[in-house]
Amino acid sequence: MEIKDCYKKYNDKLVFENISYKFENKIYWLKGNNGIGKSVFLRCLTNIEKFTGGIIQSDKKNVLYIPEFSLNEDWLTLRENVKLLMHYHKLHIDDEKLSNILYKLNMDECNILPTKASLGTNIKTSLALLFVEKYWDLIIIDEALSHIDNSTNSNIIRELARRCDENATVILTHHGEFMNEENKLDMKEIFLDKGGLR
Repeated sequence: MEIKDCYKKYNDKLVFENISYKFENKIYWLKGNNGIGKSVFLRCLTNIEKFTGGIIQSDKKNVLYIPEFSLNEDWLTLRENVKLLMHYHKLHIDDEKLSNILYKLNMDECNILPTKASLGTNIKTSLALLFVEKYWDLIIIDEALSHIDNSTNSNIIRELARRCDENATVILTHHGEFMNEENKLDMKEIFLDKGGLR
């Protein structure tokens, strides 16, 4: 995936400009100051929003976008919310495979309502999509890992690395530092500012 001379404006307010970059099949850790437009940039890559101008050249068809907020329905249990997300993405897994996914995410209590769980546990329902045997060739994670415990993050990073071996591109933002130094070895750090991406 390659972007050339991309920029984003809201009315007369410039968010960023001169963004040209070629993404390979690896994990990118997108960094930048607060308010610089990282989330906007990621939404543009997924076509949730559009760049104001520029060119995107991409053959990425199966895109997974995981935001930093919960997508759960409050009247369904966490397990039922995972099933709902699977149904939305036209994914079908049996109960045994679902239980294995929840185990990898350390979701011991999955039969409770979202209002009884922490933000991190709620976000794990979206992250469950990572572990389904579907070919994702572009994975965007916007701050979601910032709310997740370190042991689960390690499982997630390993899965993301496996996806890259299957020719996926992964771009994530994460507030602060990854506690596990081993995780950082699999990542390329890139920096966004108003003048470009480097």
